Amino acid sequence: LIVAEYPVVNEKRENGDIATSFDHLKELVQSVRTLRSEFNLPPGKKIKVRVKCNKDFFSAGFFAVETKLMASLTGSNDFEIFSESDSTDGAIAAVGNGFESLVYIRDVIDVEAEISKLKKGIEKNLKLKEQTEKKLSNENFVSRAKPEIIAKENSKLDEFTFAVEKMSAHLKGLEG
Repeated sequence: LIVAEYPVVNEKRENGDIATSFDHLKELVQSVRTLRSEFNLPPGKKIKVRVKCNKDFFSAGFFAVETKLMASLTGSNDFEIFSESDSTDGAIAAVGNGFESLVYIRDVIDVEAEISKLKKGIEKNLKLKEQTEKKLSNENFVSRAKPEIIAKENSKLDEFTFAVEKMSAHLKGLEG
Protein backbone atom coordinates (compact mmCIF):
# COMPACT_ATOMS: atom_id res chain seq x y z
CA LEU A 1 0.00 0.00 0.00
CA ILE A 2 2.77 2.39 0.84
CA VAL A 3 4.48 1.84 -2.51
CA ALA A 4 1.30 1.77 -4.62
CA GLU A 5 0.89 4.44 -7.29
CA TYR A 6 -1.50 7.30 -6.68
CA PRO A 7 -4.80 6.67 -8.51
CA VAL A 8 -5.17 8.32 -11.90
CA VAL A 9 -8.44 10.00 -12.90
CA ASN A 10 -10.28 8.10 -15.60
CA GLU A 11 -12.16 10.78 -17.52
CA LYS A 12 -14.37 8.15 -19.15
CA ARG A 13 -16.00 7.60 -15.76
CA GLU A 14 -16.85 11.25 -15.18
CA ASN A 15 -20.48 12.28 -15.67
CA GLY A 16 -21.24 15.99 -15.47
CA ASP A 17 -25.02 15.43 -15.33
CA ILE A 18 -24.77 13.22 -12.26
CA ALA A 19 -22.35 15.66 -10.64
CA THR A 20 -24.81 18.52 -11.22
CA SER A 21 -27.71 16.52 -9.79
CA PHE A 22 -25.60 15.57 -6.78
CA ASP A 23 -24.73 19.25 -6.21
CA HIS A 24 -28.46 20.05 -6.23
CA LEU A 25 -29.04 17.21 -3.75
CA LYS A 26 -26.35 18.63 -1.46
CA GLU A 27 -27.92 22.09 -1.69
CA LEU A 28 -31.35 20.71 -0.76
CA VAL A 29 -30.03 18.72 2.20
CA GLN A 30 -27.96 21.66 3.43
CA SER A 31 -30.92 24.08 3.25
CA VAL A 32 -33.23 21.74 5.17
CA ARG A 33 -30.58 20.98 7.78
CA THR A 34 -29.93 24.72 8.17
CA LEU A 35 -33.62 25.29 8.88
CA ARG A 36 -33.61 22.43 11.37
CA SER A 37 -30.66 24.05 13.11
CA GLU A 38 -32.23 27.51 13.16
CA PHE A 39 -35.31 26.10 14.88
CA ASN A 40 -33.23 23.90 17.24
CA LEU A 41 -34.78 20.65 16.02
CA PRO A 42 -32.81 17.61 17.18
CA PRO A 43 -31.64 15.27 14.41
CA GLY A 44 -33.96 12.49 15.64
CA LYS A 45 -37.09 14.67 15.28
CA LYS A 46 -38.79 13.72 12.00
CA ILE A 47 -40.28 16.45 9.81
CA LYS A 48 -42.50 16.77 6.76
CA VAL A 49 -40.77 18.11 3.63
CA ARG A 50 -42.11 18.91 0.16
CA VAL A 51 -39.90 19.90 -2.77
CA LYS A 52 -41.27 22.15 -5.48
CA CYS A 53 -39.15 22.04 -8.67
CA ASN A 54 -39.13 24.72 -11.35
CA LYS A 55 -40.40 23.57 -14.75
CA ASP A 56 -36.94 23.64 -16.31
CA PHE A 57 -35.08 22.27 -13.27
CA PHE A 58 -32.32 20.00 -14.55
CA SER A 59 -32.40 17.57 -11.61
CA ALA A 60 -36.19 17.13 -11.31
CA GLY A 61 -36.02 13.54 -12.53
CA PHE A 62 -33.17 12.74 -10.16
CA PHE A 63 -35.14 14.24 -7.27
CA ALA A 64 -38.23 12.20 -8.18
CA VAL A 65 -36.24 8.96 -8.15
CA GLU A 66 -34.18 9.68 -5.02
CA THR A 67 -36.91 10.74 -2.56
CA LYS A 68 -35.99 8.00 -0.07
CA LEU A 69 -32.37 9.13 -0.04
CA MET A 70 -33.38 12.77 0.41
CA ALA A 71 -35.81 11.84 3.19
CA SER A 72 -33.06 10.01 5.01
CA LEU A 73 -30.54 12.83 4.63
CA THR A 74 -33.00 15.53 5.76
CA GLY A 75 -34.50 13.61 8.68
CA SER A 76 -37.94 13.46 7.11
CA ASN A 77 -40.59 10.83 7.68
CA ASP A 78 -42.86 12.43 5.06
CA PHE A 79 -40.84 13.53 2.02
CA GLU A 80 -42.45 14.04 -1.39
CA ILE A 81 -42.21 16.09 -4.52
CA PHE A 82 -44.74 18.94 -4.19
CA SER A 83 -48.10 18.51 -5.83
CA GLU A 84 -50.77 21.14 -6.27
CA SER A 85 -52.94 19.45 -3.64
CA ASP A 86 -50.28 20.10 -0.96
CA SER A 87 -50.91 23.06 1.32
CA THR A 88 -48.08 25.46 2.09
CA ASP A 89 -49.65 26.49 5.43
CA GLY A 90 -47.16 26.08 8.25
CA ALA A 91 -44.24 25.55 5.89
CA ILE A 92 -41.02 27.52 5.92
CA ALA A 93 -39.49 27.82 2.46
CA ALA A 94 -35.82 27.19 1.76
CA VAL A 95 -35.07 28.29 -1.78
CA GLY A 96 -32.46 26.47 -3.83
CA ASN A 97 -31.12 26.79 -7.35
CA GLY A 98 -34.12 25.58 -9.39
CA PHE A 99 -36.20 24.27 -6.50
CA GLU A 100 -37.86 25.25 -3.25
CA SER A 101 -37.99 23.08 -0.13
CA LEU A 102 -41.07 23.46 2.03
CA VAL A 103 -40.28 22.36 5.58
CA TYR A 104 -43.34 21.97 7.78
CA ILE A 105 -41.79 23.23 11.01
CA ARG A 106 -45.12 24.12 12.68
CA ASP A 107 -45.88 20.43 13.13
CA VAL A 108 -42.89 19.85 15.43
CA ILE A 109 -42.28 23.05 17.41
CA ASP A 110 -44.04 25.18 20.01
CA VAL A 111 -45.29 27.79 17.55
CA GLU A 112 -46.20 30.49 20.09
CA ALA A 113 -42.83 30.25 21.83
CA GLU A 114 -40.98 30.37 18.49
CA ILE A 115 -43.02 33.38 17.31
CA SER A 116 -42.23 35.18 20.57
CA LYS A 117 -38.52 34.33 20.20
CA LEU A 118 -38.46 35.57 16.60
CA LYS A 119 -40.21 38.84 17.50
CA LYS A 120 -37.68 39.48 20.26
CA GLY A 121 -34.82 38.67 17.90
CA ILE A 122 -36.18 41.03 15.24
CA GLU A 123 -36.62 43.80 17.80
CA LYS A 124 -33.07 43.31 19.14
CA ASN A 125 -31.48 43.28 15.67
CA LEU A 126 -33.49 46.32 14.55
CA LYS A 127 -32.20 48.20 17.59
CA LEU A 128 -28.61 47.16 16.84
CA LYS A 129 -29.07 48.06 13.18
CA GLU A 130 -30.40 51.50 14.14
CA GLN A 131 -27.45 52.11 16.48
CA THR A 132 -24.98 51.10 13.78
CA GLU A 133 -26.70 53.31 11.19
CA LYS A 134 -26.61 56.21 13.64
CA LYS A 135 -22.88 55.64 14.22
CA LEU A 136 -22.16 55.50 10.49
CA SER A 137 -24.17 58.67 9.82
CA ASN A 138 -22.16 60.57 12.45
CA GLU A 139 -19.71 62.71 10.49
CA ASN A 140 -17.45 63.06 13.52
CA PHE A 141 -17.10 59.26 13.87
CA VAL A 142 -16.61 58.64 10.15
CA SER A 143 -13.95 61.35 9.77
CA ARG A 144 -11.90 60.08 12.74
CA ALA A 145 -12.30 56.31 12.43
CA LYS A 146 -9.84 54.12 10.58
CA PRO A 147 -11.10 52.58 7.32
CA GLU A 148 -11.04 49.07 8.82
CA ILE A 149 -13.33 50.25 11.65
CA ILE A 150 -15.77 51.72 9.12
CA ALA A 151 -15.65 48.46 7.15
CA LYS A 152 -16.32 46.50 10.34
CA GLU A 153 -19.33 48.68 11.17
CA ASN A 154 -20.67 48.29 7.62
CA SER A 155 -20.24 44.53 7.95
CA LYS A 156 -22.17 44.57 11.24
CA LEU A 157 -24.91 46.60 9.56
CA ASP A 158 -25.17 43.98 6.82
CA GLU A 159 -25.34 41.18 9.42
CA PHE A 160 -28.13 42.91 11.35
CA THR A 161 -30.09 43.57 8.14
CA PHE A 162 -29.71 39.94 7.04
CA ALA A 163 -30.76 38.65 10.46
CA VAL A 164 -33.90 40.83 10.46
CA GLU A 165 -34.85 39.71 6.95
CA LYS A 166 -34.33 36.04 7.77
CA MET A 167 -36.22 36.15 11.06
CA SER A 168 -39.05 38.13 9.41
CA ALA A 169 -39.36 35.47 6.71
CA HIS A 170 -39.47 32.72 9.36
CA LEU A 171 -42.06 34.69 11.33
CA LYS A 172 -44.20 35.13 8.25
CA GLY A 173 -44.03 31.40 7.58
CA LEU A 174 -45.07 30.56 11.13
CA GLU A 175 -47.87 33.11 11.32
CA GLY A 176 -49.16 32.50 7.81
